[in-house]
Amino acid sequence: MRKTLALVMVVKNEEKGLERAILSCKDFVDYIEIAVDSSSTDKTLEIAKKYATHWKIFDWEDDFSAARNFAHKGLPADYFLFLDGHEYVEKCDRLQEFLNMGAEGLLVSIRMETGAEFRSPRIYKKGLQFSGRVHEKVNCEYVSVFPYFIIKARQIFASNSVAI
Repeated sequence: MRKTLALVMVVKNEEKGLERAILSCKDFVDYIEIAVDSSSTDKTLEIAKKYATHWKIFDWEDDFSAARNFAHKGLPADYFLFLDGHEYVEKCDRLQEFLNMGAEGLLVSIRMETGAEFRSPRIYKKGLQFSGRVHEKVNCEYVSVFPYFIIKARQIFASNSVAI
């Protein structure tokens, strides 16, 4: 049976990368949910309205987990993919095969502009929650490595852009 996947983003002042992030996923996600920080001052909200299946406004509470949990709340998808506004999906192959494995989280590769690479459960099952105000993480007990999915992250240099 086909599993559904929603792109979930929490963003503030991400007009420079948001469209690229969304477009990198539009062919394999079923929903696009974007939560925009109420203090965003650029065109982030306009871009979110243009592409998102649904968008929300939130007030930053100095808690990354609260923001991520707010963003995915109520979404009907089986799994969620979270991206930051300065990231995009470079590779996505064999997605349904890995979603059908039933893991709570799929460890995907995140490649930084610096060349550093690490794995994180960026695709996770509906019902899971994030914890940790800073350096938040989704609480998965059973994870599987998904080597056919790569996220690229660019450096953020602008002082008004915040990776949320």
